[in-house]
Amino acid sequence: MKHPDYKSILVIQQGKQCEILLNRPERKNAINLEMLQELDFAFEWLMQDNEINVVLLKSPDPEIFSAGGDLTDIASVSPDDAYNLGLRVQSVFSKLTKLPQIVVACMRGKVMGGGAELCLYADFRIAHENMTLMLPELRHGMIPGAGGISLLSRIAGIGDTLFLLAGGTSFSADDALRTGIVQHVADNQHYDEFVSRTASFMMETEREVAATAKHIAWSNLNRSIGECLCMESQEFGSLLNRFGRDKIIEFMNSKKAKKTS
Repeated sequence: MKHPDYKSILVIQQGKQCEILLNRPERKNAINLEMLQELDFAFEWLMQDNEINVVLLKSPDPEIFSAGGDLTDIASVSPDDAYNLGLRVQSVFSKLTKLPQIVVACMRGKVMGGGAELCLYADFRIAHENMTLMLPELRHGMIPGAGGISLLSRIAGIGDTLFLLAGGTSFSADDALRTGIVQHVADNQHYDEFVSRTASFMMETEREVAATAKHIAWSNLNRSIGECLCMESQEFGSLLNRFGRDKIIEFMNSKKAKKTS
């Protein structure tokens, strides 16, 4: 543990491996502004670290990776700050692509919204057979704002991206493998073993060699993605202001009503 004041994440270093775990069980690991700040701090620390070779993004809960962005925080964003919120999340998440370490998203259980977007910034993704991928933003009157459309359309193609977003559907681990969103799926018996074996290989790989391969791969992808990300943030802010905030409040009120009935 490199920072004793983390409240929303856990950072565990074991030799050349570092695990970053989303840790807000009371909110199903929803990403709020506090967690975003802590992720930013952890990524900055990793940027300066010369010993770690591999970073694993995980959840302590095998049933849920993340419920996505915290709707309470999103709904409370002022109209003037809606656009900047997308830019802020993109700025933090995209640091994963610039880290000298190889970053692996270990996707188990429900992977939703902003949690799915965080995984898309990893260098590759390993899915447990129980994984379910969802991008529910359209039903809340907005679109993903952290780069989900821009990255996913490059990874999975336009058709599967819009099917996932606009079709109101979810992807199983096998769907995610078919579309290239994840690179491997393992069952419960072999999942931890496969993640460990993959991490061990990268810990034994010359760090600078892996970092160079990563830099080239992301540089090739990013030659035109900046303009797409900017457009995505603009539209996220616009839709949040016009539809999303009211839809989120309506959704949260509905959940409260069901609990009290």
